[in-house]
Amino acid sequence: MNYKKLTREQLFSGEIDYTLENFAKDFRKEAVEVWGKNRLDKKHKNSKTLYQALLLITAFTSQGKQPRAINEILLGKSTKELEEYLTSIIDMYKQEVGVLEGLQMKMFLENIKKFRVSDSLNLMLLNAKFRDWLVVEIEKEY
Repeated sequence: MNYKKLTREQLFSGEIDYTLENFAKDFRKEAVEVWGKNRLDKKHKNSKTLYQALLLITAFTSQGKQPRAINEILLGKSTKELEEYLTSIIDMYKQEVGVLEGLQMKMFLENIKKFRVSDSLNLMLLNAKFRDWLVVEIEKEY
């Protein structure tokens, strides 16, 4: 099932069985269709690819980071022009951001059931698991 048809509510309620791994596979497929494999996988000065940047932007946005903070993380600086450009990219990937938000909420709720921990500890567990998934995805070679 492609994430384009899913809602946050379907994901975090458990109505649909969809994982971060499913998302990564579908996101990659969609990105190749939009950007083309060569353009998506071309390594730039910092040896990062457009695909890695798009995945990071989508992931950071799903965790509530603002364009200024994302630019500072990815580029080491932020200007009004860079923020406007990034905002337009984020707008292109609103559905993907929503899916990642839903998946993270599902993970949060599963942690509550499984571990019965405080919200702050649950957020730390969620962030660690999400970060582990993101690192694995970013490090994949295509």
